[in-house]
Amino acid sequence: QRRQRTGELLHRGRSLGHFHAAVMSLAWDWLELQLAAAGLGAPESFFGPVTPLPKVSRAVLPVFFRQVDACLVTRRGYEMMGEMNPQVLTKLRVLAASPKLIPVVVGVRRNLRPEQKEAFRAAMVGLSQTVRGRHILAVFGGMSLGGAGESLMGPSIELMNAARAVRARRR
Repeated sequence: QRRQRTGELLHRGRSLGHFHAAVMSLAWDWLELQLAAAGLGAPESFFGPVTPLPKVSRAVLPVFFRQVDACLVTRRGYEMMGEMNPQVLTKLRVLAASPKLIPVVVGVRRNLRPEQKEAFRAAMVGLSQTVRGRHILAVFGGMSLGGAGESLMGPSIELMNAARAVRARRR
């Protein structure tokens, strides 16, 4: 399949359903960079109506049924919708996909005692191991939490800085 620029497939003024959740915290910055690289301007001026939506299904299905022109969702959410309805994967086309990023960071105070930091870290990493923990993760749209050093955060930090620079140039 030949890759085309997003702007060649999606025209100015089209509607966008935007899955809006914690796991999507970098999605708007990423979209902004994609449009800027294609010379298409800010998402707010490129797209027509942009609708933030609380569920992946409410973003994907309107595109499938031709009620909305495009959606911005997680890869996992799109694939899950395809598992529930295989036609989604055959009828819809992915225009662009971001690299894997770490979208959510949980931090603690610097002066927290080391044993408290470790207890907090262990509790966060272990959330996916219990029913109650999986419920908490589901509320925030996550699968699991893990420790990440600065090197793993690099691509996410670079994306945020690049998006900030693009916005500053537009002002």
